[in-house]
Amino acid sequence: MLREHPCHRHPPGQHTDTCLTGPCGFCGTTLQAIASGECRSCLRIVCEACDGGYDPDRGPICHPCTQPGTGPRARPAT
Repeated sequence: MLREHPCHRHPPGQHTDTCLTGPCGFCGTTLQAIASGECRSCLRIVCEACDGGYDPDRGPICHPCTQPGTGPRARPAT
């Protein structure tokens, strides 16, 4: 996983060209020639391989955020 993704350097929903054409927020795949979307949980732009699904009422979510104990609200194990 990337340490700091470009999507975390701006207010939510205000993606820059760097976010939209840079690397996937998880696997690093370039987004220049592949479908991508914003995860509703971590707000990163991710490639279609890291896409975890779409809920019509809540929007898209990336695969890493669908896993228990992951995502932006996950706490380290104690």
